[in-house]
Amino acid sequence: MTTYKTTTDTLASLIIPGFIAVMIIVTAVTGYKSIEQMEGGPAVILAFLAPALLAVMLIAFWLYRPEAIELTDEALVIKRKISTISIPYADIVQIALPDNKDLRLAVRTFGNGGLFGYTGKYYKQTYGSMTWYCSQRKNYVLLETTGGKKIVVTPDERDAMVKELREHVPAIS
Repeated sequence: MTTYKTTTDTLASLIIPGFIAVMIIVTAVTGYKSIEQMEGGPAVILAFLAPALLAVMLIAFWLYRPEAIELTDEALVIKRKISTISIPYADIVQIALPDNKDLRLAVRTFGNGGLFGYTGKYYKQTYGSMTWYCSQRKNYVLLETTGGKKIVVTPDERDAMVKELREHVPAIS
């Protein structure tokens, strides 16, 4: 079993403190205005509801961030704090190495575009619908499964991981 790190890129690392700053500002401004105008009651609850939802988003994106990719004897495993993803080697029918520019303008259809990584559903006309478990905007590895699903991961050591992955999936070497 080999583990490959998935380090967060600079943009995603900068988005985190920016997001937290927005949460603090929204809480302070809306809380102050609500207390000043209504002196408590439902307005105060509403004033803190938006920041609470932002905090839930922050925690959720952190919990679902891809932390590492493991190649076990049976599967490629995407390690996250919650809900580890396992892709059996028998299900992998193709491995592609898109250039960084190939996926740069992929459209996020449902997911996260930079807070602790880039995860969720994305679309690019060249590749179609994809599920991203990415922590950076480089080192893309696109896996296609027997069910036609396209999964994108971004290990720090892409070439080493792909070389080992091809050893586990000899039919596509």
